Amino acid sequence: MKKKYKVKLLGKLERDILKYRSYETMVFLFYAEDLRRFIIQSLEATNIIHGISNEGLKIKHHLKRLVNDGVLTKDEKHELHRLLCYRNDTAHEIHNIVSDLGEAKSFLIPDKDGNIKSKYDAGALFRLKVLTTKISPRVSKPLCYARII
Repeated sequence: MKKKYKVKLLGKLERDILKYRSYETMVFLFYAEDLRRFIIQSLEATNIIHGISNEGLKIKHHLKRLVNDGVLTKDEKHELHRLLCYRNDTAHEIHNIVSDLGEAKSFLIPDKDGNIKSKYDAGALFRLKVLTTKISPRVSKPLCYARII
């Protein structure tokens, strides 16, 4: 005798939210990676011009250097760092971004206060776009930050 399993399907609204978040996540990952590569390539080009080795340099080092050179403010650096961490969380733990939808809610682990919260950040894409429009011209402007093509 076959067992019948009851499967609760997502409602229309939840399916639409899932589609929207999937699209938003793909766009966010693209723009975050593009900005990260732009910063790294610009600074690596500068290092080549000045004869400095690029080996072992991480994005944290590049962001610190942009702050020291006056290209980024400390607040912008912290915001960009938070967005890049969110990019990593999104890329490696996508299940946490959609975990507040449908039956997945029962798999969420409460935090120390007993609250159940998804890692989804609705404003991350907008903040990334704003930061990109601020940073890109500043990094491109000086000749010492030439982008490698």
